[in-house]
Amino acid sequence: MTYIDYLNEFNRWIENNHLTLPAQVLYFRLLNVFNRAGWPEWVPVDTIRLQVMTNGLSKPSAYRARDELVKAGFIRYKQGKKGAPSRYSLSEQSNSGIDSLQETLHKPLQFPLQNPLQETLPIYKTKTKTKTKEKTPTESKRKVFVPPTVDEVREYCLARKNGIDPQEFVDYYSARGWMLGKAKMKDWKAAVRTWEKRRKGGNHDQTERYFTAADIPGRND
Repeated sequence: MTYIDYLNEFNRWIENNHLTLPAQVLYFRLLNVFNRAGWPEWVPVDTIRLQVMTNGLSKPSAYRARDELVKAGFIRYKQGKKGAPSRYSLSEQSNSGIDSLQETLHKPLQFPLQNPLQETLPIYKTKTKTKTKEKTPTESKRKVFVPPTVDEVREYCLARKNGIDPQEFVDYYSARGWMLGKAKMKDWKAAVRTWEKRRKGGNHDQTERYFTAADIPGRND
């Protein structure tokens, strides 16, 4: 048993039974003695110390306080032989009362804590999985268009041998915010191939008109 267990049992008993104040003080002081001594079965307490523990009462008054605790079943004592102090022990009756109190306190706690957890946790897990499934397809479909550099366009045009000026291509679409009409460009390589088809078309004038530098805002060279 712990120090707190003894205190709780004693205070519970006091709520429904009577003990004089000196007897109550003596019990608390005896608990301190047992606690400091490491909870042995018996501790020695002479008459003078007993009087001090009851706030300086006379011997008869200190003895009456002790006898009240014995009668209530909280302590036992053995009178010492001539010249030896009396010995005190916490009553087994008090210990059994503490054990039964602990059992009573723990029983109600088993039920309200289990059911709410069983009902709540699966709901939380289901919501988490649902959110993950909703986000994954959306994120995988997102493609951010990154405008190409002149070198990237040059490398692609050389590979296709289409004769397109990469600088002119980049300048043209940069001036238009990389828009195809009213839509944002998604594939610049497809735009290169469109230029390529127009160059290979039968209308030479339209092809030259499509590539003229005058079409590029801010460019007059």
